[in-house]
Amino acid sequence: PHLADLSVLLPPRMTRPVEYRLVGGGGCFTWSLDHHDIISVKPEYNDSSRCSTSARLASIAPYSGRKETSVYATDIISGITIHCKVFVDKISRIRIFHHSVKIDLDEIATLRVHAFDDEENVFSTLVGLQFMWQLTPTTLDNSNHHLAHIPLKETHLSDCSGFCVEMNARFELEDRDLGSDFFVVKGVGIGQEVVSAQLFEPQFEHVSDTITLTVAEAMSLEPPSPVLVTLGVSVNFKLKIFRQKIAQVVNLPSQYHLWHVKNSSVAQVDSSLGVVHTLSLGFTDVVVEDTRVSGHQQVSSLRVVIPRTLFLYLVPVMDDSGHFHGITSIPSSEVWYVFPGQKYMVLAKAFAEGFDAREIFITEENNLRLESSTVELWNLSQVPDNSLGSYEVQTSRLLFPISQGEGYLVAALTYQAEASGSAKVLKLLQKVNVCSKVKATWDEGTDNSNIIYLPWVPGVYQEVELMAVGGCGKTPEDYKLFSSDESVVSVSDSRTVRAKKPGQAVIKVVSTFDFLNFDEIIIEVSSPSALAILPIFPVEVAVGTQLHAAVAFKTSNGHPYSRCDYFSAFIRWSLLSENQTFEVVDASEALTVEALKHHSGSSAQYGNPCAWISLNASAAGRATIVATFSSESDSYFETFNEPIFLKATSKVSAYYPLLVLQAGNGNQFGGYWVDLSRLQSGIQNMGNNSPMELYLVPGSTMDVFLFGGPEQWDKVVDFVETVDVVGALENYIIGSTAVQKISSGLYRVSCQSKGIFKLLFSRGNMIGKDHPVPAVAKSELSIVCDLPSAVTLIANENENRLDILEAASKADRSPNRLQVSPVVISNGRSIRLAAAGVHQNGRFFANSSSLCLRWEVTECEGLAYLDQDEDAEMLEQSSWERFLVLQNSTGMCTARATVIGFSSRIASKTREEHMFLPSEHDNLTDAIQLQIVSSLRVTPAYVLLVSHREAQETLAVSGGTCFLDASTNDTHVVQIVQHPGKALCSQLILGARGLGSAVVTIQDIGLSPRVSTSSLVRVANVDWIQILSEEHISIMVQ
Repeated sequence: PHLADLSVLLPPRMTRPVEYRLVGGGGCFTWSLDHHDIISVKPEYNDSSRCSTSARLASIAPYSGRKETSVYATDIISGITIHCKVFVDKISRIRIFHHSVKIDLDEIATLRVHAFDDEENVFSTLVGLQFMWQLTPTTLDNSNHHLAHIPLKETHLSDCSGFCVEMNARFELEDRDLGSDFFVVKGVGIGQEVVSAQLFEPQFEHVSDTITLTVAEAMSLEPPSPVLVTLGVSVNFKLKIFRQKIAQVVNLPSQYHLWHVKNSSVAQVDSSLGVVHTLSLGFTDVVVEDTRVSGHQQVSSLRVVIPRTLFLYLVPVMDDSGHFHGITSIPSSEVWYVFPGQKYMVLAKAFAEGFDAREIFITEENNLRLESSTVELWNLSQVPDNSLGSYEVQTSRLLFPISQGEGYLVAALTYQAEASGSAKVLKLLQKVNVCSKVKATWDEGTDNSNIIYLPWVPGVYQEVELMAVGGCGKTPEDYKLFSSDESVVSVSDSRTVRAKKPGQAVIKVVSTFDFLNFDEIIIEVSSPSALAILPIFPVEVAVGTQLHAAVAFKTSNGHPYSRCDYFSAFIRWSLLSENQTFEVVDASEALTVEALKHHSGSSAQYGNPCAWISLNASAAGRATIVATFSSESDSYFETFNEPIFLKATSKVSAYYPLLVLQAGNGNQFGGYWVDLSRLQSGIQNMGNNSPMELYLVPGSTMDVFLFGGPEQWDKVVDFVETVDVVGALENYIIGSTAVQKISSGLYRVSCQSKGIFKLLFSRGNMIGKDHPVPAVAKSELSIVCDLPSAVTLIANENENRLDILEAASKADRSPNRLQVSPVVISNGRSIRLAAAGVHQNGRFFANSSSLCLRWEVTECEGLAYLDQDEDAEMLEQSSWERFLVLQNSTGMCTARATVIGFSSRIASKTREEHMFLPSEHDNLTDAIQLQIVSSLRVTPAYVLLVSHREAQETLAVSGGTCFLDASTNDTHVVQIVQHPGKALCSQLILGARGLGSAVVTIQDIGLSPRVSTSSLVRVANVDWIQILSEEHISIMVQ
């Protein structure tokens, strides 16, 4: 414990008691004193406790000689007692104290009275004593005061910072038109004023003091002292005065100011204009005097030197206002890095030997040049006159970078080393690198905003790697990253930003070459409020392909998070499907996030995916994808006090690829057969029935059917099904082919004239609710409208199967288009004859019915004839199919079909366009030989065999060919012992093997199509025997 004062001198009690505040420290004190009749002690306590660390002492007795007593302060904690001696004596004299006898005009000065006893000891306080103050001008005209009294309450002294007892006593005295030991004056006029103070207490009226104060204008010289200049130059000094705290330049010459130098051999000065001209090396003082006040002057030290070094300084301009305020300058000894968009001021400074800390004042005679020849990288211009002083305008330039690159600035300064010597030049070449603006990014290929949203839950700390370009940086080490709040977001040396708790922080990415070239990224960390399926992938895909789905978190404000892949392991996926439409792709085959972005394209507006799933579409149908995320609360984090459960669902669908199927049968129309039953039953594997090209003869039509493709999504999403003709001029296409929609998915294609065209069929769903990406399947079908180069004839076939047509088309023929190999058929029935058109490339037409055929049979008398029961119209429509009636005779017969022209039902325009048709000698005919044989028969039709291993029966075969094949449906009952052979094809031998019944079938494989006949064979045991005889039996007896 201690006391601030160990001795105090107080005056005796006068009009008011004089108090002194005794301050202690380092303890809590109790106060006591020796003489209660001389002084009083009043403890002071802190507001927060009953601990006293100060006390107010007051003299309470009138003067009756010098008194001495003591005050004791005892620390109640340590018990230590400290005593302070208190002396009471009369005031012998007073004195007015001030820091300076000169006061600036419009400035305020505080005068204070100090009192002394007979031994010249200073009284500790005069608070409470009454004084009389008076101001008197030194001139005879007392009406013009140079000083004015300012009440204490109107000054800064009124702010007593809580210790206002003493100041309040002074305020009270002034309120009663009396003075205290403090007196505040203000300079209001140039001149001198006498200030007097008198102690206004009984018996002390003779105690007084006076002081003379001078009021003058504050003067300042520019350039500031000391001024270093070169030899042979002129310096125009600028004189400033301050009025109302505002600097004002004095217009020279001035009647109140005179100039002179102390060493005229170094420099000369114009006494009225303040222009100094240097004459020789050395130093002198430049003095300006105010003639209104004696002795009031301002002095500047002038040194004439030789420049040794020239420097340039780069100062970034941070203020866009009319005045340029820069920050720390970059000297030319360092590499300069600048960037477009930032303004810079280039300052030139010269230094003399021995004056490294003070630059040389550069004048017009120094002929300073700041130049650059690299105009494509920056603009170098003069600084506006209203932005800086005239000196700065002369020695600086504004640099505006434009584009990246390297260039140089050149500075040159002229000076003289001797009065009569020649001029010399200092030069400097400064390299400047123009860098691009630093740009921080975190996701390539997307629009990066200046805000990154990161999710956070306890235990999951999302990270994002920041990248930077610009700032002349070439490696990651050329950038520094700083976080404004490391408790919210931390930054590692590898530029990885990590979310640590909810909040906001600013990441500053700075170029190591230029601390002003930086970019700022705001990081907002919050707990996710929603989980949503990203609308970036199709929800419908074709069977056999993959479907992708991704989810992203959203903030409470609906913003998607910039990165949330660290949450992928905490998001659970499930698939709801009735018919196993989709299968989840194995994790090892799943897409990476980069591949996912490649598949999805730009998804910046929806945010980056937090988790994703890939599905294989294995069958047509629909399913529902469900993604869930949950996180339990953690009491450690006050901002996370509720569990989170988020869910997102999406309907998905798979469809078979869109196929264009031939829906019409060309069986009767010069085309090939199509299995329409498969088409109607919707068999999945329809690839074989999906022609890439459809051949039609002009004037003919064919129906096509769309199979597969997306089904209508719902009633809200638009469903489209269109067909477009592509590949030629529109007017030509319209005149050549026509497509008519018959019903949903069914179209009729009409061929009008020769040509090759493509039909593009489209079917699918457009963008709509829960259907973010159009799903439109397309399929092309080429239509070849042309005339056949040949026809192919087949016989005894129920359908014009392509394999049968191709085999017949490739068969050997004679010069008259007669197929060399005859077709063997059995007699006694009707067979089908049919022809089909063949294109010059070997492909068969789907429909040739616009052309008519002439059917002929030759050498068929008694063997066969064409069925003529059908009427003429039917024959016209089905001229590419006829029936041949076979009689019960055998022999060789020839049938021929020849194109004779267009059908009468075809438009005359089409007939006219194709008036010329190749004749039968030009392959538009075909003939086939028919080998008619008798019908296949087997005798007997019923056979009964005894169950014995030696039992056999011979079957006789008649009719047909010798190419026979025999088989039994039960080899345990009967066995074919001898098959019919080429040498003996009219019989076969059967052998019994077991009890039962079996069917023996004989096929004639030499006929097309094959024919067969059968015989029923029964093997049984003998139940009884019967002797068959005539009515009379004759027995001869010998």
